[in-house]
Amino acid sequence: MHDRCMKELKKVNEPRMEARVKSCMKAKFCQVENLGDLHKKEFRSEGSRKRKGKNIPLHAFKSDQLRIYGSVGSVSYNRAFFAAVAIQKKDDKLDANDADTCANRLQDIETEIKNAKL
Repeated sequence: MHDRCMKELKKVNEPRMEARVKSCMKAKFCQVENLGDLHKKEFRSEGSRKRKGKNIPLHAFKSDQLRIYGSVGSVSYNRAFFAAVAIQKKDDKLDANDADTCANRLQDIETEIKNAKL
């Protein structure tokens, strides 16, 4: 999880929502073979943004009003979710500024984490 994302999560200060999202991230994301099998109320695609000539797909884990945005990738060929932004919001649509922030934080992930791929 990106360090700024961790700070944003603490700022939201909703322990119940945070616990539900983290539970989904650990239990379901790691165990489900096909991500399409996850319910849209818990995990969904949020489009993509282009950075440094590369398309960065964006995804969100959700619980009530908490959203954790990031991207699905891998580390040493094991599926991983790179969490980049945590926001408390009422509507489902990803704001363009938040999408840009997420993509900006993710653009260098492959150089920051050994064997990481987006």
